[in-house]
Formats: sequence, C-alpha cells, structure tokens
Amino acid sequence: MRFHPKGRAGAQQFLMEKMPQWIEQFGGPNHEPVAFFCTNDAQAEPVIKCVAASKNAIFVEPGSASPLLGYPGALGLNLFAERGNWPAIMKKVEAGVIARGAGGRMGDWAYSSNYSFVAGLVILDMKMCVKFCGNCNPHAHMPSVLQAVAGQVPSVELVPWDQADYEILLILCGCPAGCAQQPAFAGRTVFVTSRTVDHWPVAEQELVGKVLDAIESPGRRTMP
Repeated sequence: MRFHPKGRAGAQQFLMEKMPQWIEQFGGPNHEPVAFFCTNDAQAEPVIKCVAASKNAIFVEPGSASPLLGYPGALGLNLFAERGNWPAIMKKVEAGVIARGAGGRMGDWAYSSNYSFVAGLVILDMKMCVKFCGNCNPHAHMPSVLQAVAGQVPSVELVPWDQADYEILLILCGCPAGCAQQPAFAGRTVFVTSRTVDHWPVAEQELVGKVLDAIESPGRRTMP
C-alpha cells in the first residue's frame, strides 16, 4: 500500500474501492463482524469512512493511535475550537462516530500516543513542591488528597515548598476560599481548592483525578 504507483491519493482510492468488497467477502451472508487495523497513517481516513458506512465492520485503531488521525477527515469534523483539549476532542469524535451509526465499532486512544509518551516522560523523576493552606476551615481533607495523588505518580518526588529545586508547584487549599499564599515560582503551578482545580469547578469525587490530570498534562487549559 505504501508503494502504490499513484502515491497516497491512489492508495486511499484503492481502499475506498476495495473495502466494501472485503467487508462483504469476509463478513459472509450473515454479515459477521470484520475487523480492520491500519499499519500506515494514510490508510486511516478511507478505512474509517468505509467502516462507518458499513453495518458490521470494526475499526480497531490507527497504527499511530490518536483521535486526530483519520477521524476528523473521515467524519467531517472541525476540531479547531477543541485544540489542545483532549477530552473535548475525544467527546466530539465519539459524537461523530455515533452520528454515523458506528457506535461500538470503532476504537482509539483517548489521547494521541505521541502526546501520551511525552507526557509520561515529563513526569519521570520530577520533583513536585507541595504547599498547604492553614487548614482553618477545611471542607476537604487535603493530606488525604495528596496521599491519593502521590500513590498514582510514585516517580514524582515530593519536596517542601521552600526548596528551590523543583519542576511543579502544587498548592492545596482545604476550603473554597483558596487563601493559601503562593510562593514566587515561574514554572508549572497546580492550584487546588475543595471545589476547584486551576480555578475550574470540580466535583468532590473527581478531585483526585483532576489533580492528576493537571499534573500530568503540561498543555492543560487554565481558566483566566
């Protein structure tokens, strides 16, 4: 497929013509499920289009897993407004898949594989400074939040807030007031209250997960 004489466009056209035949051939008269997997990024868009148009074909995932590979072009999605926001991108892609009648028949990673690898490497051997508020009016037990967060990122070393050498500053405030004083720090800061993470509203049961997302996602959005 990589060496189609008419290049990428020719290879994609070949798939558009052959996919319906293969789906019918291998699905048989009973339209059994037929799974497809891409080993070349150029294959993703035509394969997704044909799988979505069928009733029984399954698309496992692109070779370079990412909701940005193949899905926007195949489903006619404009993701400009969602750029940099992986959960919003995935939500829109899922909605597009369901709208085409292909719900439950397509798979992918929730984040780009390349982004996931980089984000994972970023937190290896990272030092994180932790600063608590005065705990005068606690609505949430922030030591427990920290313990839960630390258990999920064992490679991150926790250091006192007055230590100079660290890559990320985590501020934990036990009530909605968020009155903890922020040390002078030009790097990444995650500011947590009992109801927010980086000033975005968060349900109590989601607090630990959202803190982890903020720590592990260097490209996260921050509310002004």
